[in-house]
Amino acid sequence: LAMPKSSSLSCVTPGVRAAGAPKQDQKRTLSAGQAVAAGADFLVVGRPITEAEDPLEAVKSLAEDMYLTQQKGARRAPKTKKGKA
Repeated sequence: LAMPKSSSLSCVTPGVRAAGAPKQDQKRTLSAGQAVAAGADFLVVGRPITEAEDPLEAVKSLAEDMYLTQQKGARRAPKTKKGKA
């Protein structure tokens, strides 16, 4: 689902997993970075955190994935007519 950036609606994305993690009973999953890159405003992450051996480390890993994805996107920012990002 694509929403215009000016929309007052929020995009909530369930089924978020760590990159490469098993899907468990989810049919479709995204990593945290993929979900944010696809336009998610809020991520729903349950068992990957609550069932983790170290829940804090699981959260840190998801946050790092989002940060790194955002940094990659910032480096690929489209150029304007004047050649500036």
